[in-house]
Amino acid sequence: MASLWICESHLLLYQLISSNRSVTIFDNRGVENTTVGINQFSISQFAKDTAGLLDTLEISKADVLGWSLGSYIAQELTLANPDKVNNLILYASGCGGQNATPTSPKITQMISKASISYQ
Repeated sequence: MASLWICESHLLLYQLISSNRSVTIFDNRGVENTTVGINQFSISQFAKDTAGLLDTLEISKADVLGWSLGSYIAQELTLANPDKVNNLILYASGCGGQNATPTSPKITQMISKASISYQ
């Protein structure tokens, strides 16, 4: 079973996952050295890009781990292409949408401070 990882690289998590499966890590369009393309950036478009990548790599079904923004893309990929997703793993995620409750500024500030002190 192939795995597809929709997120920025995180070495420890990568090492844990890749110990017993193939892992594909990629950047979404417009990130780093990728092309921008002609379509508007959206979660839906990123999910279509991901489905296209799976097809190009001839991966018929994958375990998909989405982290942060990638988790929203992974959810959309799964809803639009349930036949392509074996297991869906969401990391640092939410369900989004109109009824979603945004993270409070206080929590965001606490996380930022913790991240800075961790480094």
